[in-house]
This record gives sequence, structure tokens and C-alpha cells, in this order.
Amino acid sequence: MSKIFSGFAATLISISGLFLAPVSAGATTLETSSLEINITNQISTGQNHACAIDLNQLVVCWGDNSYGQTDVPLNLGKVTQVTAGAYFTCALKIDGKVECWGGYTRWKENYLQDISETNVPTINESVSSISSDFWNSCAVGVSGSLQCWGGNLYGESPQGITGISQVDVGFLTTCAVTFEETVRCWGNNDSGQRDVPPNLGKVKQVATGLHTCVVTILGEVKCWGRNLYGELSIPSDLGFVKQISVSERNICALNSQGSIKCWGDTATDINTLPTNISSAKEISTGIWASCALSNLDKIWCWGDGFRSSSGILVAPNFTERTKSPLETLTPTIQGAARLGSTLNAFLGITDESIGLSYQWIRDGVEIDGATSSTYKVQYEDLGSSISYVVEASKQGFETQRIESQALSISNAIPNSP
Repeated sequence: MSKIFSGFAATLISISGLFLAPVSAGATTLETSSLEINITNQISTGQNHACAIDLNQLVVCWGDNSYGQTDVPLNLGKVTQVTAGAYFTCALKIDGKVECWGGYTRWKENYLQDISETNVPTINESVSSISSDFWNSCAVGVSGSLQCWGGNLYGESPQGITGISQVDVGFLTTCAVTFEETVRCWGNNDSGQRDVPPNLGKVKQVATGLHTCVVTILGEVKCWGRNLYGELSIPSDLGFVKQISVSERNICALNSQGSIKCWGDTATDINTLPTNISSAKEISTGIWASCALSNLDKIWCWGDGFRSSSGILVAPNFTERTKSPLETLTPTIQGAARLGSTLNAFLGITDESIGLSYQWIRDGVEIDGATSSTYKVQYEDLGSSISYVVEASKQGFETQRIESQALSISNAIPNSP
């Protein structure tokens, strides 16, 4: 649904589609929330959840977790892109592979569609960008190939397409920019969102929902498709636009000066930007809420929150979510400070999901090959100070390096037995 496009690069993050699954009894009307969040470098706003990439390239998700869409896999590792679908989430890892989690479990029961949004097919090359929406996703390979999976009711998951520089998956519609800077679309066309107008000019980004918009190489915005909420009434004061973000109800544009302008549905607060928004570098609009990423790597979110039976689900306090697992602990060394003794790095950690790596140090210099949790004192260590640095990492937390207190090794050489 909502689309993120950073500058002129062909990296697109696409967000979730229209809310079709039933909301359980007890769902409440959500009041507007305006948030300012620290420590992130990318944001993806989904239907009832959202995800971000923190400054350590790890994924953090929050909001509705009815189908496990915010349960970031512990072994996911570092990523370059994240996209929040309707009931699932996908990430592009630094090795060029795609991994997805979550997923609605009642497609066949409710919609007669046997669909797996998270069953990523074999992609025989590194992926450069991904896009997800209601129930399907697409990936662009480094060669320009397009591979899609998930729902395909209207042909919104095309196969065998080549020559693609950027793709955007919308609600039951998919559009892409080609190497020739033209636009191609597949899938549903009930609102004319697939009918690409002639004479668009050269295009650098496309974003689709129930309407479709493009940003031309001249920084102009052009839209077509549904106009139920005034989506096609493009403001005249946008300036030079570098990114467009589309949901089923509204559109937001980000210009080269970092200013955001939104239009479309006025029945909610999704188009009412917080007054504290300053220069932005990325936007993401969902069906109920929108978010923007500032040039200082802060996130602002506004709108009706994320609708679910549990009420308002807003972004977490990133300061709390990114505390290091070792922030309140002091690494120590156990063992005798003499030749031949085995020293142990002691942390007192019982959480097996925390990843730990070690580097032993002699007089401030790293010891070659000494990277385990234990170290045997050598002749070279006599009369020196031994310490170690431990790096702790956990999905959703800030990775941190902490050095232990030094242990002074005795000059004495034990007598031979």
C-alpha cells in the first residue's frame, strides 16, 4: 500500500493493502497519535503494523501481531530493506536474499485462495529491491528480472518479466518502471489504475494502490485511477518531488527540500501532519497511518494509529527497544593470572538469543586468533595486562561492544613438577 523510495535510487519499500479480514468484536475507534522516534534508518508502514531498520541494520517491528508479522526471526541478521505487508513482513538481507514471516492463515477459508505470502521462491540471483502489499510480493534482481509470489487473483504476480529497475506492489495491482523509464502494470484494473496514460515522459518511480502515481525525471507527479477521495487532485505547490507514497486512501509526496505534502481522504487524520515535522528524507503512508523519516534518522508517525481489536497500536519507545543486552552488566575475567591458566570471559547472561563474539587483548593490542570465550595465558603474556572485548547483538536491539577490566598477569614462571 504505502511506498517508500529513497531519492533517485531504485530501492522501493512497499506496504500493505486494503483491510479485508474481519476485525474482531471490541475493535475501537482510534484517536490520532503523533510520535517522534529515534534510532532508525528506514521505515515501512503496513496495515496494522510497521517495521523499521535501526542504525545497526537490524529490523524492529511493532503493532498488530495476530499472525506473527512483528515476530522478527532471531537469526535474520542485517538487512538493507524491510517491507510490511497486510499480515506479513519481508526483508532483503545483506547477502541479497529475501526472508518473510507472518502470514494470514485463512485465505482459503475466507477468500477461496490457497496463498502463502511468506513462501519465497528460488531466486537465482541477488535481489536489489523488494515490494509487498496485501497478499503478494515482488523482487527485482540485479539483472532487472522480476519474480513475484503470493496472491495472483488478477495476475498481480507476473512471472518472466525482465528489464525492470523498480517495482511497486499495490492492492491487487503491480506496477514497475522499466530500463527505458516507462511504466508497466499488471493485475486488477477496476479503477483504471493499470491504464498507463500516454505521454507520461520518462519516469523514475511508480507507486500503486487503487490509483497509480509516478514521479517523472523532472520531479513532476502524475496520477490516474480511482478518485474517490480526491486522489487525482494533485497539489500545485509540490515543488521538485523525489518520492511518492500511495495507499488506498491517500497520497504523500516528498520534495527535494524535505517537505511533505499529503492529499486524499480527509475523514481521518492521515493527511494531517504533525507540526514538529522538519526536513524528511523518506515517507511511508498506510491505510490508517503514515510515517516519515527525518534527515536526523528520527521517525514521525501520524494518523489513526493501527486499527485492531486491541485498540491503538503505536510505535514503541526506540530508546527502550534498542538498549544493549549488556548495558547494565560488567564483563569480568575468571581464572588465575599466571602462565598456563585458562581465563574465562564471564557475563552472567542466560538469554540464548543474544549473539556474542569475543576478542582478547594484550596491553591494548588484539591477540591474533584469540576470539573465543576462553584464553590460555602464554609466555608472551607474562607481565602484561589481559582483557577482552565482547560484542553483543540481538534482533531489535542495538549492538554494543564492551571491554572488560584488565587482568595483570604475573611475571612468575611456575616450577616444573
